[in-house]
Amino acid sequence: MEAVYIIIIAAAFALIGAAAVKLYYDRKMEYISRMLEDFVHGKLMEYPDLEENLDSKIACLLNRIRKEIFSTSYRAKEENDQVKGLISDISHQLRTPLANIRMYEELLEDSDLSVKERQHFLRNIREEAVKSEWLLKNLVNVSRLESGAIQFQVEPDYLARTLSEAVQEVYHLAKQKEIAIVLEEFEDKKVLQNRRWTREVFVNILENALKYSPPHTQIQISVKRQVSYVQISFRDQGVGIPKEEQKRIFDRFYRCRNVKDEIGSGLGLYLARVILLKESGSIMVEPAEGSGSIFKVFLKTS
Repeated sequence: MEAVYIIIIAAAFALIGAAAVKLYYDRKMEYISRMLEDFVHGKLMEYPDLEENLDSKIACLLNRIRKEIFSTSYRAKEENDQVKGLISDISHQLRTPLANIRMYEELLEDSDLSVKERQHFLRNIREEAVKSEWLLKNLVNVSRLESGAIQFQVEPDYLARTLSEAVQEVYHLAKQKEIAIVLEEFEDKKVLQNRRWTREVFVNILENALKYSPPHTQIQISVKRQVSYVQISFRDQGVGIPKEEQKRIFDRFYRCRNVKDEIGSGLGLYLARVILLKESGSIMVEPAEGSGSIFKVFLKTS
């Protein structure tokens, strides 16, 4: 009889154990179903009552997957917005030069034009085409640098060569206005830079100075070594920049009120700032004594 009781008690414990196990796994399945449901609907998955077991590991994994999907989706949206912004910028900025080209083209259809007039209109078309090409190049460069589509290496490289190449690139513009570019002698040092993009910074600063400086003046370039960086100064004798606008001239498409009638897009100095930020450098401007401006570029020493 005792044996029968023992068997009955053992069977009862087995049934209780089986029920407990079923309840345990039912609870697990309920948690997992809840996690998957929250995951599918993009809800924030926080389960403070979970123990450090399979449930919590699954929850953590699903959260990581959700965050990665969200991050990828956010980046895609950001890139899409940047592309839309670029298209809008290009459309807006190219409208004027393209309208001018169309107008000059229509004027050239007049058979009564003299040779001199035709040459004048053809020269204007050429200038507008060059302006459009320059504008488009800078817009694309700005957009690709901002979005990270362009990644460039920064390494120690000598400064003199970069400055020399930049001066050579704008030499023809300086010659047209008879503006002298004076590069003061300095002890050549290695700075952290990407020569191609740093040259672009210097060219944009020089072109800006040449554009807004009167003929028969000069632009002085000087280099000064500091403790952990090198300061490159570009001093012109141009129209100068009002004090209240000195910080804004590095904003995208910003142009000073006193040069609104001059040809320009407000992209050159903005592009220079974007490039220098990627090189851990910086740029600033201050008024020059007398007239003009001094643009100062700071690059880290190697």
